Amino acid sequence: MSCKPFLLLLFVIIINTAFGQARKPVPVIFDTDIAGDYDDVGAMAQLHAFTDQGN
Repeated sequence: MSCKPFLLLLFVIIINTAFGQARKPVPVIFDTDIAGDYDDVGAMAQLHAFTDQGN
């Protein structure tokens, strides 16, 4: 068995890790009305989901 696929995979992971963390944080202004409806909760959940995905 050749080790070329393993080395290629390792190289791709290292490059992805090195350049994936070079992103600068994006400032976000979360402006809401904080009323009795649920759109504010959904917006906050969406912001957290974007953060978890690295967006």
